[in-house]
Formats: sequence, structure tokens, C-alpha cells
Amino acid sequence: SVVNYITWFTKEAKLHEKDKAMLVSSYAFDLGYTSLYSALLNGCELHLVKKEVYANAYKALRYLKENGISYLKMTPSLFNVLVNDPGFLADSSCETLRLVALGGEKINPLDVKTFYQHYPHAVVMNHYGPTEATIGSVYHVIDFHQLNAFEECPVIGRPIPNMRAYVVDKQMKPVP
Repeated sequence: SVVNYITWFTKEAKLHEKDKAMLVSSYAFDLGYTSLYSALLNGCELHLVKKEVYANAYKALRYLKENGISYLKMTPSLFNVLVNDPGFLADSSCETLRLVALGGEKINPLDVKTFYQHYPHAVVMNHYGPTEATIGSVYHVIDFHQLNAFEECPVIGRPIPNMRAYVVDKQMKPVP
């Protein structure tokens, strides 16, 4: 599952050796595997920062800017803390970010909207499925031009290659 996921993520994120990832969780937590393995297997620069940096919005935003981080994988709650910090608006701290992958919790569409209003060049992606398959099994790129649709009906996405997703009713029977 890890090989399948990282192979897919590498292609979907168009990773290359000039990319820089910042680990914003424990390296022992499955959320961190996206940054850890994708960076190591693609020759990207991997930044291992202390929790007091990534858990503090001011310090994290400053670190992103000073080090030119290009992609992150984080929880929506940490994303919420970052985009609602005064430093987010005051500084071009996320200018080098080209991808933010969110997973592990329900996404707040307002946070995505706030982010896109300041960084429309970046991509925000929803990941889901660590229980079903290592790290993730479905994804959805949240389109900047269709934010209203996402706000009305947030979706978790479609299966990554070599995965299947089923929607079932209350009796656990597949539905169309």
C-alpha cells in the first residue's frame, strides 16, 4: 500500500528534486509518511522541524517562507491554525507552496477559501483513507474555480490507482 500510494502521489504532485517538504507531524504518524517517503524517494529536500516550530503558526509560517517549502501534508486542524494566524495575511509566507495535501479530518471549506484567496497558484488536495489502506486510498483536488460547489458539498474524492471505494447504505449494501 505504501509503494502504491507514494507512486501515485509522486505522479499526482509532479514531484521533482527541487521540491522541498516539511514534516509537520511525528515521523511515526502515518500522516507524516506522505512527506517523508515522497521526499526521500524523489530526491526532494526534507525538512524535519521540531514540534514547537510546526505547532506554532507564527514559527511555522516563518519557516515555510525562509526555507521555500513547496509542499506539505497536514491535518485540516493544523491548516486552520495556519490560515487564521495574523502572520498568514501579513506576510507572503506561503508563496513558495505549490501543494497542500490535507488529511485525517474533515476539511473546513472556509479555510481552503481563505488560503486560495491569497495563493490561487497553489493546489489544495483532500486525502482520505488511512484506515482502509496505508496513508490514503481516495483523493480530491479542490478546484479554486469551483470553491462554491465544494463549500456546498465537500467531497473526499475518488480512489487512487489500484484502489476501490464503495458507498454503502445503512444495511451495508452498495449504492450507485
